[in-house]
Amino acid sequence: MPQIDTLATARRLEQAGFPTEQARAVSEAIADAIRDSQPDLSHLATLEALAREGERIRLELERIRSELRTEFQVQIKDLELRIAERLRAQMIWFFSMQAALLGIAVAIIKLFP
Repeated sequence: MPQIDTLATARRLEQAGFPTEQARAVSEAIADAIRDSQPDLSHLATLEALAREGERIRLELERIRSELRTEFQVQIKDLELRIAERLRAQMIWFFSMQAALLGIAVAIIKLFP
């Protein structure tokens, strides 16, 4: 943050013809203006705080990713089981129909030789 040497400024103003009190007042006013124009950055996060927050967020994302991966694996297993069960039921139905058709065909052949 820039600073001003008020004593040196007051002396230069005196050398330029300003009265002593006026030179002091002007140099202090300049110093106050410079000080007041500087933004107060004390409320801003430090680099370490930002690094800690970034690490916290990274860990949270990793935890969420792990939970999602586990949930997806459970859902996939559930879908695989449901697909296998439906396939089994369809195969049973298909072969039952084949057996029934075969029985009907045999009966028709016996009735109408």
